[in-house]
Amino acid sequence: MQAQIRGSNGYGISLFGDGGYVFLSVQGHHATVQYLGHGAAGKGRIKERFGGLGRVALRFRPRGKAHLHKEREGGCHGGDTLIQPGVFVGKLDFEGEQGYTAIHASRIKGTVTHTKRQVCKNNGGEEGFPSSLKLTLVNAAADKSGTSFNAFRIESESKPGLSGISFSATVMESHSGLSVSRSVQATTADSSAFSVVKSHGQVDEATVTPPAPFSGSATYRRGVAKSSETWAGTLAGDFPGLGTVSLAGPKFCAEGVLLKGCNGSAAWLVGLFG
Repeated sequence: MQAQIRGSNGYGISLFGDGGYVFLSVQGHHATVQYLGHGAAGKGRIKERFGGLGRVALRFRPRGKAHLHKEREGGCHGGDTLIQPGVFVGKLDFEGEQGYTAIHASRIKGTVTHTKRQVCKNNGGEEGFPSSLKLTLVNAAADKSGTSFNAFRIESESKPGLSGISFSATVMESHSGLSVSRSVQATTADSSAFSVVKSHGQVDEATVTPPAPFSGSATYRRGVAKSSETWAGTLAGDFPGLGTVSLAGPKFCAEGVLLKGCNGSAAWLVGLFG
């Protein structure tokens, strides 16, 4: 079961229910916040409390004729989907932390979807990077705080339209039976936002300076010993409902790896793990 509605301050809200899970997703302003609760979703009803943030108690009323959607992939059969449009009635009250968005609704258009199991066979084929494509990736994580950051830079000589730099960061939380995932994203064509210094088949240094909703910068430096590798700087992200979160510092440790792509193309990887 799913429904979409617009919340305050320019955010869009999606509500999903499947079995014992109720999932509320808030998107907007280069950010996504996802709330997952163990509620009740079945037999045309969705019911859940999102801690002190609100609650949902909706029942589904079919409207119009259901339609069958068939989608086939190579080596797969089955998976037909029956989609019934309708209206959810009842109550959806939700106010995000620090008031970043809110929704109070009693009637929401939505659908109930039934999907049959799809069976696929592996054809054994593998696809790699095109020979002209280079991928540079930085990943940073601090397990204790549930915080992670990653950036990747794609360079393609044959297809310049594929080139670009993307940044994202996520903060994971769990409290009172509710799991919360907050993420922010940014993209840029400015090559100075992600610079790499490499030698002898290794990454010596990588510096990222993402645009908003990020601020500051961070640099990975490979040390002589693993314990001396660093991920340091002023890099931070602005997360809805949480505020500014540091994305670099001593809580992160680092590891540098060089990967070889298909047909001699190179994929530079800098992995940082808490």
